[in-house]
Amino acid sequence: MNPISPPHRYAIVGDMVRSRSVRDYAAARRQVVRALSRANRRFAKSLWAPLQLTKGLDEFSGVAQQPAIIFDLLADLNLAMHPRSFRLGVGWGEVIAFGGKGAGAMEGSAFHRAAEAQIRARREHLPLALELEEGNPSGALVAAIEAAVALDAAIRADWTPAIAAVVGEMAGSRGRPRTQAEIGRKSRRSQQAISQLVIRSRWRELARGQAAVRNLLGAIRPAAESSATPLP
Repeated sequence: MNPISPPHRYAIVGDMVRSRSVRDYAAARRQVVRALSRANRRFAKSLWAPLQLTKGLDEFSGVAQQPAIIFDLLADLNLAMHPRSFRLGVGWGEVIAFGGKGAGAMEGSAFHRAAEAQIRARREHLPLALELEEGNPSGALVAAIEAAVALDAAIRADWTPAIAAVVGEMAGSRGRPRTQAEIGRKSRRSQQAISQLVIRSRWRELARGQAAVRNLLGAIRPAAESSATPLP
């Protein structure tokens, strides 16, 4: 009888952009821990292994069951970290667990490819890089995804703290999504002032782009997909 082959999933390896410029290490680490914890709660059904710090202040890893949520995950993390930001390297392949629920106790070709993607993301200044198995026909699709995510990041980089806070409320990052009127009452700003911040954020355009990237990610079809159940 042939042994059961390891499941194939999407390994995620992330780190903070320009982390060496951090001055208050303890405060930044607390912010990272909160961002990862919130993302683990929001994406619990889509993560095969939760995000987990693996090295130093900011390096973490996790495993997604499907690729469609990866950009949403990155956007959620970066909204929580603004004005700091993360970049992600994502790799498809085998995931071998040696015990425990965390990605720190796993390895396999998915993690090797994710590490390669992270190196490329750092070298090419990309917020998201993906590596699939050799010979996968989705190369043009991956290039389009990476370019779209880079454009999204360029727009978000110009956000002021006030814009990021309003978008966080609009996106429901601190609970349920709120209306502009509710945000105005909470922040003691007029609804017109909130509306102007939303317009300056390019929120509607970004939301359309995020939905499009989500669909493109969902269209990726690795040649060696296999079934697996989430970790208990």
